[in-house]
Amino acid sequence: GNNDPTTVQCTPNATLTFTVIVENVPVITVSPNAGPFNLCTGEELEFRVRATDADADQEVTLSVAGALPPGITFTPTLPTNENPVETVVRLTAQAPIGGNQTFNLTFTATDPTGCASSQVVTINISDNPTVTLSNFSGAAPLTSGNGTAGNPFVVCVG
Repeated sequence: GNNDPTTVQCTPNATLTFTVIVENVPVITVSPNAGPFNLCTGEELEFRVRATDADADQEVTLSVAGALPPGITFTPTLPTNENPVETVVRLTAQAPIGGNQTFNLTFTATDPTGCASSQVVTINISDNPTVTLSNFSGAAPLTSGNGTAGNPFVVCVG
């Protein structure tokens, strides 16, 4: 060998072989839709998150990340894995801090080769509005309801 640092010796006709493996990426679907979901305190929400991989022999792991709203449940709990894999998300909206809150849940499906896809689901929660009725002329009294979600005030005007 020559110790001169400017001299390079190369081996002629070197061959490199690469193997390329093409993997399918898991697909995530949210049903009945991916939102965004807008809820008031006390309202209920239910949706399904499903992930599949065209490579039927590969188990898919479904997980969720992000700040979760209080009271949210996943059945089965996450992370979970199968192919296809699915969870049912349920929530009864609790009073948000400061009047309104937004939660961005990132669902990720990953197969054993590391191929992954993600879907963000946004849930907006608002506190029930305060309604004040006053100065009605000729209005009958409230006839039913207490002003909560699903049980609105009913006003009959005579």
